[in-house]
Amino acid sequence: MKAQRVFENIGFERGQIPQKTLKIGKYRTTPRTFKDYEGEKQTIEVDQENTFDLYDMKVKLVFKKKEGEEFANVYINGKKNDFTVFKMVPFDYEFKRQGEHSDPGFTSYGFPVAKDEKHLEELKEKYSHWIAMSGDYSRENRDPFIAVAELILFTY
Repeated sequence: MKAQRVFENIGFERGQIPQKTLKIGKYRTTPRTFKDYEGEKQTIEVDQENTFDLYDMKVKLVFKKKEGEEFANVYINGKKNDFTVFKMVPFDYEFKRQGEHSDPGFTSYGFPVAKDEKHLEELKEKYSHWIAMSGDYSRENRDPFIAVAELILFTY
């Protein structure tokens, strides 16, 4: 049998922007892992525009600040959702005095006693969390994206 040569013409084209497919630069994503309501590990990739994909849904969070309070609007596939998403920050008095029946250095609320105003702000940020609510259901987490993703997985 005699060897044959085969000549082919192959054209290479870029399907998308290389930085976008490689997820570098302004297209860089941050992975966030959590457990869903069934206990299975889920990972979402949050990009620089505060969006992530969850199954076949594109979820976007738009953060707002109003009178010192932080909120977020949730958009699923471009449509505004009825979720209520807000940040809960402990009050100043929860860090002020040593608790009568608590461990040394802790208040009656279970938080450490603040040494000064700077330490107070650090503690308030450390012990704050985000709550995502829809009807009778709610999820809370230190990360707003995880709280919203957990609520979506539970309600959808």
